[in-house]
Amino acid sequence: MDNFRFANPHILWLLLVALLLIVLFLSSRHLSKAALKRFGNIKLLASLMNGVSEGKLRIKFVLEIVAFVCLVVAAARPQFGSKLETVKKEGIEVMVCLDISNSMLAEDIQPNRLEKAKRMLSRLLDQMENDQVGLIVFAGDAFTQLPITNDFVSAKMFLSTIDPKMVSIQGTAIGSAINLAVRSFTPNEEPQTAIVIITDGEYQEDDAQSASAMALERGIHTHVIGIGSTQGALVPDDSGRQGSYRKDNEGNPVTTHLNEEVARQIAADEIDILVDLSGHTKGNRLPVLAYKRAPVILSGIGYFNSLGMYTDGFLSDVYCSPKETHPAVTEKLLRLPHTHFCYSPFEDFPAINKQMAWERNGYVTFGCFNNFSKVTDEMLLVWKEILCQCPDSHLLLKHK
Repeated sequence: MDNFRFANPHILWLLLVALLLIVLFLSSRHLSKAALKRFGNIKLLASLMNGVSEGKLRIKFVLEIVAFVCLVVAAARPQFGSKLETVKKEGIEVMVCLDISNSMLAEDIQPNRLEKAKRMLSRLLDQMENDQVGLIVFAGDAFTQLPITNDFVSAKMFLSTIDPKMVSIQGTAIGSAINLAVRSFTPNEEPQTAIVIITDGEYQEDDAQSASAMALERGIHTHVIGIGSTQGALVPDDSGRQGSYRKDNEGNPVTTHLNEEVARQIAADEIDILVDLSGHTKGNRLPVLAYKRAPVILSGIGYFNSLGMYTDGFLSDVYCSPKETHPAVTEKLLRLPHTHFCYSPFEDFPAINKQMAWERNGYVTFGCFNNFSKVTDEMLLVWKEILCQCPDSHLLLKHK
């Protein structure tokens, strides 16, 4: 019986009294028979004692024992059924960012990269118990497919409907997906949080490393699962037709593959110190560094921020990273004594108008030229305070 229990289980120890009474009863009957034998034949004596019945005596004792046992059990208060109980469950919140760009339809992994990723996520959901999960899909842009929930049945249902046609803008905006994931966790709570990105890493549209570093500053770790093979495969185009593939500017089919072959070449060449100077700039080879095929790995020069990898050093300077600051980085900072940013001025730079723009327009114009994936809610609140302090002012946000 489900959930059967006693409210006062200690009272059940009185059942030992019933056992003692049974032993005493059997002993007394044995002594009575022994006493009768001293007077003569028991059967003959039984015929002379019409008012005495051995059978009735036993039935009476059994009924008394049963009544006693029932009273003890009743006093122990047997109970069964369900009850409400507050249980504190501890788990993690996971935001899964799934790449659904057209390159995920490449069939170097059967049946294709996207279907393989969906099956992996389905198995992951089967292993989650007290955790919560959310789902973001992205290509050239990112949007929430499923908010944070512990309803894994619904999560699987949404997962099965994912298709590259859900996002009209193609590309791989990993940075946008990370920024959206950071804003998607449950507010006003402090559970353990993590972001899982499943992508082939092709045609990155924004600065994923910078977004990952910003997430790390909030205590949110980003984990990347690469989908693809070193041999690569042709990338289907936007038409969706069978056998129709994306082509470059010269009309050649575009092949997508991972960077593992480059890492193998580094190990084969027995490189002792591998230095990557692309940093966070577009077209970087940071995935190659993740294989750690050289004894010493250094990175940097691109604008400063943590790579989120445990390399041997990151080149910075005393201006980008003053010694008194403690940024949330995973690498050892190698601070150069002078700035490492080198920009050449325009040779035909136009003459500066001596009249200020606010004098011509009648108001002050603030300009913010940044990647839109980095325009966070916190940044907009700061701009709000600035504009409120400067009435009638304007703000120009520009990406490219």
